[in-house]
Amino acid sequence: MSEVAPRSDVVLFETIFRTYYDALVALAIWYVGSTESAEEIVDDVFLALWEQRERWVVRDSVRAYLFGATRNRALNAVRDRRTRGRLLRQARSEVVARPLPEADAVIRTRDLDSAIDRALAELPPRALTVLTLHRQAGLSFAEIADLLGISSRTVETHLARAVRALRRRLGSFLSVMTLI
Repeated sequence: MSEVAPRSDVVLFETIFRTYYDALVALAIWYVGSTESAEEIVDDVFLALWEQRERWVVRDSVRAYLFGATRNRALNAVRDRRTRGRLLRQARSEVVARPLPEADAVIRTRDLDSAIDRALAELPPRALTVLTLHRQAGLSFAEIADLLGISSRTVETHLARAVRALRRRLGSFLSVMTLI
């Protein structure tokens, strides 16, 4: 049975959405460079706002919250894209550097690209964020915990799960495991 939101919640949400949506998309485009990705980021911000509407407390202003949340999600998207790109470049260089016939190297590189994309896409969002912040940005468990508002132990757990999942998914590409 689905719960129906009070009319006042819906009206307020629609007002906030119409007031800020275009500006938030413009901000996200500035970070990610793609209208489609920016709209997805802003949609995620508004979805989270709607889902948390009963617990949400405005500390500074609605505008400050929305712009901050959009900026943070956009930065996470950029970080995730950079991590994927770095992993792909490193993996490609290892696969191509092996003494394989040309056609085999091309096929193996293509297979590896797909496997990495699938493995990263299958990670839970929080695990991917922790992996990115730790491996790409070089943040410590404590720094990640502060940034995400979780305990250091939870950061450690997310990272361990992400690494295990990537090893399991990419096990057939043994040289890739040095990247993780």
